[in-house]
Amino acid sequence: MSLRYLLTLLAALVPFGFLGACSSPAGDEAEQDGVLLVYVVVDRLRADLLDRYESAFTGGFVRLRAAGHRWENATVDHAHTATAAGHATAAMGTHPHRHGVVGNDWLEQGEDGSWESVYALRDRGARIVGESGMEGRGPANLVRTGLPDWIEAHDSKARIVSISGKDRAAVAMAGRSRGEVYWMSSSRGRFLTSTYYRNNYPRWVERFHRRRLANSWSDTVWHSTIPHGVESLSRPDTFAFEGDGVNTYFPHRASREADGTDARSLNRWRNRGPYPDQAALDLAREAVRELKLGRRGAIDYLALALSQVDRVGHSYGPFSREQLDNLLRLDRELGSFMEFLDENVGAGRWMLALTADHGVMELPEARRGLGLFGRRVLQQELDAVIARAEATAEAAGTDPLAQARAAAATAREADWVADAFVWDDLIREGPADSLQALYLRSWHPERRLPPVGHLGIGVRLLEGAYAGNERGTGHESPYIYDRHVPFMIMARGLEAGTTTERVSLVDLAPTLAQLLGVPYPDDLDGRSVVRR
Repeated sequence: MSLRYLLTLLAALVPFGFLGACSSPAGDEAEQDGVLLVYVVVDRLRADLLDRYESAFTGGFVRLRAAGHRWENATVDHAHTATAAGHATAAMGTHPHRHGVVGNDWLEQGEDGSWESVYALRDRGARIVGESGMEGRGPANLVRTGLPDWIEAHDSKARIVSISGKDRAAVAMAGRSRGEVYWMSSSRGRFLTSTYYRNNYPRWVERFHRRRLANSWSDTVWHSTIPHGVESLSRPDTFAFEGDGVNTYFPHRASREADGTDARSLNRWRNRGPYPDQAALDLAREAVRELKLGRRGAIDYLALALSQVDRVGHSYGPFSREQLDNLLRLDRELGSFMEFLDENVGAGRWMLALTADHGVMELPEARRGLGLFGRRVLQQELDAVIARAEATAEAAGTDPLAQARAAAATAREADWVADAFVWDDLIREGPADSLQALYLRSWHPERRLPPVGHLGIGVRLLEGAYAGNERGTGHESPYIYDRHVPFMIMARGLEAGTTTERVSLVDLAPTLAQLLGVPYPDDLDGRSVVRR
């Protein structure tokens, strides 16, 4: 009997939910019942990838489909679909214009009129523990509370843990809580935290670095684990616009793609493959054991912001052979982690939600091969349009509104620009279409989005156009390929199945709060999508 069939059968016989008795892990019968929420956000996981590769999955994605509830029509409903903005939205239940994190970075104007680039989770009041030369990280730029904060306010014994391969994801998913927050450093090859959360690393984290991290961070060859006959679900393994344009096929070797004599170069090479997600899940296991999550008569929160679908996707695209292998690995890792939770927390004492912060566009050249429009806008083309817009704005006089309108008119002349609008006009007159409405949810008056926010304008590229690098692909558009995300919950009392109702990423935080019995603010943009 296959694992896939067995999981489906078990799900049908023993529905997973939050009503009824909870079984305890072996040797733990004396501990009070608690509950652990595991909130998984997979960076850049387009919802349709789970359908495209469904027949190849055998682990966590299969269990989620069999025992969880899935909302098929879930979208991110802001235009600037960036990592920091999406993770904050998932945690806060509000759109970026209200929680304040409108992008991965933005421009702020000083008193002298100059513009400064600000990293989304920069925190000048904090330092990186053990790293004197690094800029601090923390939630200083978040202006709202989120799900972990609501849990803490409701349950003083709650423990908040957030783990990711990226600092901006780990910090955003922790809200304003001062919990256990860790992210992988791409150059150091270890997890870091900041003094906003604690002044030293706990012994269990240091022990993890010494004993366990090597298991998931030692490989110098990325082999394909795709079973024979499954490869056809992806694009062929060689594509000129992937990766560095040379090493576009398996196996990927550090000896070819990194400086083997430089530890930081090796760490950065590993950071581009599947390894950080495995390391994050390994650290999560340690957190569950050491902090007794879900087993202390409290509501505990574990955020897992898994980053490698994004990093692999940036280099190779969503339909690449590399992304298929990465997703198969993630599927197996999630399945193993769920089994770990059954054994160490207890079946029925944990619930899991899975979503994404945004999607991604296929490589422009691959889109053209599918008969779709695809346009790669090189950096020099983008820079030239920005320079012309700046010159036009300067020639328009000293009135900021006239300058912005002139800059927008110049930007619209580029054949790869679908729309260029003046923010002040958009705010005053309202959106002319549904896409402009999405842009308003990414607008903050003091946090201007690059690369043209300093001109007072916003620009939307044509659907299928990607600006920046010579290879790879990206996101940060309002098109459906960047906005359609998974929305799945596995919890006792929640019937397994599928709903076609239209839902939004902002709905997930209040939905999880309701399932936990945790009060949440009444002024959110989102709503609970479960009816109890």
